Amino acid sequence: MLIRLQEGSMNRMPAVVFILLLISLAIQAETADTDFSRHFVDRTLRVDYYHTGNRETDTITLDRMYKEGIWAGPVRFLRDPFNNGQYYVKVFDTESGDLLYSRGFNSYFYEYRTTEPAIQGRQRTFHESVRIPFPRRPIRLVLQNRDQKLQLQTVFTLEIDPQNDYFDTAPPAVTVQISNLLQSGHPHHCVDLAMVAEGYRLEDRQKLERDFARARDVLFSREPYASQRDRFNLYGVFAPSRDAGCDEPREKKYRDTAVESSFNALNLARYLLVESNQRLQNTLSRVPFDAVIVLVNHERYGGGGIYNQYCVFTVGSKASAYLLLHEFGHSFAGLADEYYSSRVSYNEFVPPGVEPMEPNVTALLDPAQLKWKELVKPETPVPTPWDKERFDKLSTAEQAGHLERDEYRGVVGAFEGAMYASTGMFRPTIDCIMFSRHTLDYCPVCRNAIERVIRHYCGIDQ
Repeated sequence: MLIRLQEGSMNRMPAVVFILLLISLAIQAETADTDFSRHFVDRTLRVDYYHTGNRETDTITLDRMYKEGIWAGPVRFLRDPFNNGQYYVKVFDTESGDLLYSRGFNSYFYEYRTTEPAIQGRQRTFHESVRIPFPRRPIRLVLQNRDQKLQLQTVFTLEIDPQNDYFDTAPPAVTVQISNLLQSGHPHHCVDLAMVAEGYRLEDRQKLERDFARARDVLFSREPYASQRDRFNLYGVFAPSRDAGCDEPREKKYRDTAVESSFNALNLARYLLVESNQRLQNTLSRVPFDAVIVLVNHERYGGGGIYNQYCVFTVGSKASAYLLLHEFGHSFAGLADEYYSSRVSYNEFVPPGVEPMEPNVTALLDPAQLKWKELVKPETPVPTPWDKERFDKLSTAEQAGHLERDEYRGVVGAFEGAMYASTGMFRPTIDCIMFSRHTLDYCPVCRNAIERVIRHYCGIDQ
C-alpha cells in the first residue's frame, strides 16, 4: 500500500502519528527478500559507542543499544557491494557464522587520526553510531578498520542476544516535527533521505520550509537525481534550536543548536561538521533514513560530508547549491574530492602504491585495469594530457575558461591531479563538481557511482 501526501505541501504531523503511519505501512508491505525475514524483524537496532584514539591507537567501547522504528535500508541486498569506506560494520549469525549484513562507512574519528595533533599523540574521543536490521536470533556485530594497505582488520566485536540483552525503546525527549517533502513508495524500496534542520528557532519555521523546498529542488535539478526522483522519499526533520546559526570557534561565537554543528572542524575554518552525534541520532530516530542532509541556518561558506554518515552545508551561502551537491556526493556515494590545490587539515589518506577505494579517483597503478575503463573511448590516451602547469598559474576566474577550452573537455580519461595530490592521483574528467566550483554537474563516472547506490537501496539489480 502506498499512502501519498501532497508533495511540497510541507504537511506536518506529530511524531507519534508519523510513526504509526510507518508501522501501518510496514505491516502491509511484502518482504522483498526471504533472507531478510528469516534473520531479521522489520525494526532497526542502533548501537552507540565511543571511539577513542590517535594516529597509532583505535579503541571502541559500547555506550548503549536502541530498538527503533522500521528498517529503512535495503532488504534485498544486505551485504554491501561497494568496498568503500575506511570502516565496515558486519553482522554474523552466531550459530552458523554466516555474514548476514555489512555496510562501509567513514567517520569523524577517521579524519581526526590523519591530522597533526593525532600524529603527535593527542587522543580524542568521538561518539558514533551504527544501525543494522534488528536480529531474530543471537548475532556477532563486528567493526573493522582498514590498515595501511586498505585491508580490513577487526577492531571491535559485540555479541548481541535479542531475547536477553537490553534495548532502549523510549523515544528521545527532543521535540521533533516531521514534514513530508517527497513520497515515492515504501521505505524498503526507495532511498529514504532525511533533511535535518540545524540552527532554526521556532520563529524560523517559515524560512525553514522555504529552505527545505529549495534544497530538494536543487538536488533533483541535477543528474542522476533528476531522472531517479521517483525512487526517493524525503523527510524534513525539525528539532527547534534555541539559537540561530551554529558555532564559530575562531570568532568565539557559540550557539545552542539542535545538533551542535560547528565551523573550524579539525581546525579548518570552512570545514563544518556535526559535533554531537548523539543529538543527531536522537533527532533522526523518528524517521526511516538511508542518508542524511543537515541544513545549517547560516550565511558563511561551509560544509562537510562523511560517507554513509551525513552531509552538512550552509543554506545562506551564495554557493549553497554547490555545497549541497558536492558534499552529498561524499556522504551518499563515497565520492572523493578530485581537487588538489585547496588546503585541508588531514594528511595522506592513501599510501603510495595503493589504489584508493573511492570510485572516482585512481592511482593508475595499471592503466589497462582503469576502474572506469568501460566509459573510456579507445582513442582517448590514458593518462590523458591536459595543460595542468598553466592551469595552476591562473586565477580562479581564468581557470574556468581554461578548462572549457581544453581538447579533452567532456571526455572520460585519467587526468592527473586528484584527492589532494598534484601528482600520482588521477580523476575521470577534466572538470566535475567534485573537482571545482566551475560546474554543478557530476561527471559520467560520478553519476554512475551515485546510480549504483540508488539501485542498491531500492533493491534493483545492477
